[in-house]
Parts: sequence; C-alpha cells; structure tokens
Amino acid sequence: MTNVEFFRPKTAIFTAYCGYGLLALAVIQPIFTRDWIDAAGTIAIATFISVLIRLVIHRPSLEIGDEGVIINNPLSRIQIGWQDVLEIETRYSLTFHTKSKSYSAWAALAPGRYHHRTVNPYEVKGLIPSSTTLIRASDSPRTDSGAASYIAKLRWNSFNKSRPRNVIELRSEFTATREIALACGALVAIVMSVIQL
Repeated sequence: MTNVEFFRPKTAIFTAYCGYGLLALAVIQPIFTRDWIDAAGTIAIATFISVLIRLVIHRPSLEIGDEGVIINNPLSRIQIGWQDVLEIETRYSLTFHTKSKSYSAWAALAPGRYHHRTVNPYEVKGLIPSSTTLIRASDSPRTDSGAASYIAKLRWNSFNKSRPRNVIELRSEFTATREIALACGALVAIVMSVIQL
C-alpha cells in the first residue's frame, strides 16, 4: 500500500501504558520484599493481564492507504481493497461493508450515548450529506470513529475517482498466535502457583 496513514487512538496508547506501568509496580513490590513464591505468581498474573491489555487496548489500529485499509483487531488482521467496499458507516464502530461481510474496527469505536448532546452541526458540515437531518455523534471528527471514517472516506472517494491499477485483495488472517501462546503459558503458571499454595 502507498501513502499509508496509521490510526490508533491516543487514549488507547495512554491507557495501555498506564496498565503496563501499574503491572510493573505490582511485580516490583514482591521482589523488594523478597517473597519469591509470591513474585512468581504475580509475574504470571501480570503477564496474563498485560497480554490482554496488548490485545484489547494497545493492538487495535487502522492502516489507511490509497489502495485500501488494513484493520488490526485483537485476534485478526483484515485487509480490504477500496474496490470491495460498498459503504463506510460509524453506528457502533467504524464498519466497512463489503459484498460478502461487514468488518468492524476495534480502533475506532463510536462514543457513548451522551456524546450526541455535545455535537455541533457546524463540526460535521461537509462531512455528511446536507440532506441528512440526523447527526450522529459517531460522525463527529472529535470522536475516534468520526476521525477514522473521515480519513477512510477521503481515500475511498479518491480511489473511486482515479481507479489505480494496483489494487489489494480482501484477506483476513489470524495474527495473535504469539500473544495467545504467552497467555496460555501465563495461565499454566498461575494454575501451578495456586496449586502450590
């Protein structure tokens, strides 16, 4: 893909690193008290939780290019060419509708139900058709789903106007094998530490 723009919410990065920091503090505490059995159990639990943080909060992202989009969800990586996209919508999250299936991006979730009160019609002017009377909070460029959909719709429209020759094919693959193996190893260590107690 050319001209790739990487999208990951800043709040996700901040939250993930706060979680990693708290887990590091939880691991350091039994090491300083020289309680090695407790430290082993804490390391196993912290490893398991950090894998979950990585999968659910830190890993989801979007790579939006001129030829298509790559959605990195917790367990899968979905590659969609713009020629396969029928519609882009932001009802619950940024969703790409194709002929065969709809693909949602965990990286661009829609805001909560109270965010619609703060949406000003002027901030979405030009982003949605003027005939639309309903302004959804998820279309606001101040939200993750709105910002990502704006970038994706710009690239999708420019692709439809120019029709480049190098298109990418629709492909979905499971990519979290390393994280799942690490989480399973941590679970085994947790069970072993519980059995020893």
